[in-house]
Amino acid sequence: MIGSAATARPSPRDQTVETLLPLYAASALVTLCGVGAVSVTLTRLPYSQLWIALVLTGHAVSLVLRRIRVDPRIVLLAVLTLAGVWIMEGLPYYRGQTRMARLPTDLQAATILAWLAVFLSFAAIRNASLLFSAVPSLAMLGLMSSNNPNLEMPVFFSLFVFGVIFMTIYEQHLQRVEDVHGVPRPVSWHLLTAAGIFGLCLVGGALFTAVGQPVLASLTSSALPTLGRTQLPRTFNMATQFLVGTVPVGAGPITLASDPVLNVYTKASAPLLLQTSILDEYVWNGWAVLGRGTRQPQYAFEAVPPELPPGAEEATTRQWYIHHLAPDPDRRQTQGVHTTVVDQLVLLRSTLSPVLPVLVRPVEIRHPNPALNVEPAGTVTSSSYLYPGTVYKVKSEVVTIEPEALRRAPPANLATFEPRSYLSVPIQSVRLRELATRVTRGLTNSYDKAQAIIQHIEKTCSYTLAEEPTPRGEDAVEFYLFHSRRGACDLAASAAVLMCRAAGVPARAAIGYLTEEPLRNGNGYVVRQSDAHMWFEVYFPSYGWVAFNPAPPAAELVESPVVSMVSGVGRFLRQLFQGGLDRYLLLAVLLAVLLSALHVASRPLWQGLLRWRKSYRRREPVSDVWLTYRRMLRLLARRGWSRQPCMTPLEYRRWLARQWGEDAPALAVVERVTQAFQEVFYGRDSLLTTDEAAWRADLRHLRNTVPRAPRQAKWRRDSAFPGSIG
Repeated sequence: MIGSAATARPSPRDQTVETLLPLYAASALVTLCGVGAVSVTLTRLPYSQLWIALVLTGHAVSLVLRRIRVDPRIVLLAVLTLAGVWIMEGLPYYRGQTRMARLPTDLQAATILAWLAVFLSFAAIRNASLLFSAVPSLAMLGLMSSNNPNLEMPVFFSLFVFGVIFMTIYEQHLQRVEDVHGVPRPVSWHLLTAAGIFGLCLVGGALFTAVGQPVLASLTSSALPTLGRTQLPRTFNMATQFLVGTVPVGAGPITLASDPVLNVYTKASAPLLLQTSILDEYVWNGWAVLGRGTRQPQYAFEAVPPELPPGAEEATTRQWYIHHLAPDPDRRQTQGVHTTVVDQLVLLRSTLSPVLPVLVRPVEIRHPNPALNVEPAGTVTSSSYLYPGTVYKVKSEVVTIEPEALRRAPPANLATFEPRSYLSVPIQSVRLRELATRVTRGLTNSYDKAQAIIQHIEKTCSYTLAEEPTPRGEDAVEFYLFHSRRGACDLAASAAVLMCRAAGVPARAAIGYLTEEPLRNGNGYVVRQSDAHMWFEVYFPSYGWVAFNPAPPAAELVESPVVSMVSGVGRFLRQLFQGGLDRYLLLAVLLAVLLSALHVASRPLWQGLLRWRKSYRRREPVSDVWLTYRRMLRLLARRGWSRQPCMTPLEYRRWLARQWGEDAPALAVVERVTQAFQEVFYGRDSLLTTDEAAWRADLRHLRNTVPRAPRQAKWRRDSAFPGSIG
């Protein structure tokens, strides 16, 4: 019987469902964090619910296959074959149906990884396969974190870290238990351990950030050239400085630093509007930066000595190449148009992407790079990053068009207008179309329609950097127009573009800088990161693209950090219960940790409660005797005479008599207290009267007379201790 029981002990190949279920649940949590990050970022892909269902089903199927002892190699081969067939056959159709081919490469890779993780969940028949689920999930989180700055990403990453910690701890515990043929400990201990390690990591990261930020800030000038080559978070203010694929709007509060970006030496009057990129396709809560092909302008190969601004000792430019750009093909010299050539001498003060901030429209650029590319929309890019100290010169044709001339401009031919993305509005934006129709009703020209839309936004909305994050399932522009009515320039410009398009006016968004801060010498302007700006442009036949800048009134001039933090916590708590995979997973993990803490603490709490009830359910004399005996034990333990759990009160008294001697003064007190304790708790007669003052006097006498125990007084080393009353 003993031999048969030993052979039935669980092993990694034959463990109970109760033992394996926490490991599979952690693996499912880690996988859902990865695919959930992809699904909340690519909202146009209708696979969110399908991925969640397949991941949960896959782990359940894998657990069943493991219990019936299916060969893991056969299952893995079948799953990989099915995944390969899907990628080879289903992906072309999938790409054509959802415009995946137009997505950036990292988003395409994350989508393929999501499907691969879903397929691998059906082959998780070994512990190693469950641990491997963290690899594709981490890759998906890394790819999506550079595209989605919303609250879901830190929540998914935190849950991923917690799941990996728990999964690693629990798997190692199962392995140790199998090695010693033991019984696994309750899952509660592992959940609390994972929560403790996660909390230490969180606190350590916060302390490292607080301590290391001053040191790292001093290395910014040398670190940015390396970091600039990596993909940075694609927030609105970062999109003005770095090449990104998408520019989110309505993602939450915008933080703008006051670090200088460049100096512009020019005689042009403020404010300066420096363009970096054109945004044309609205892709639900953001804009896609899609280049429709580039053309390389003509340039002179001969080196030209540069013109350095006065006092620019940090300049690194040694020579220029002259680039001649073609004029705007959409703009003609018609009545009411005034063109002025404006020179700009630009000195970079921080590392930027290859996109050159310029006044539109440039006709000549003198730059140290001999290869510049110009998109049809006017965006100018270099073949390398722009480093501090670089100096370049731009000549731009600044056009001033009278409003009456724009009113007389004929409307654009919408049937033949290209590109069509400048007319596209999301299909689900029914309320926005109705609003645009109501605002522009009775207006016959594009200029008046654009002005009416701007006036509506400025009248009904207010400006603030503390944007409220767009709730899940809502569109950022519609939420801004119909609910929050608070936001920065990204929401105002995006709303104006979509309303113009809904009214039949071609429009597009632009990002760059808007500055009017003069230099100290007064011969130019300084551009800071806080000058990042978004505006919109409207197309007029024979005049080209004309910039408009909606300016809603400020909701508050200064955003208090305390108010911003409190409002941010409030928004997080409100969104926590509004649904979404990240919220549900977070609530599930918090509930599991809370129940584990209650389970671990329940036994000692219950035992303490029983002792408290036992001590107070009896008469007061019993309570006095019991408290006196407990105080005596604590006093003797501090002097080195601890009572072991296996000792009865009489055994403990006899052991002390053997150590001190029968004539010891302290032994008389121990004898009286022990005798009273024995009579009350083990005898039939109750102690009817007690003298509290006498008990306190005995304890004081004991404190003064009890000797300190030497090392050899330990009861385990006392060979004379019989182990029984005898």
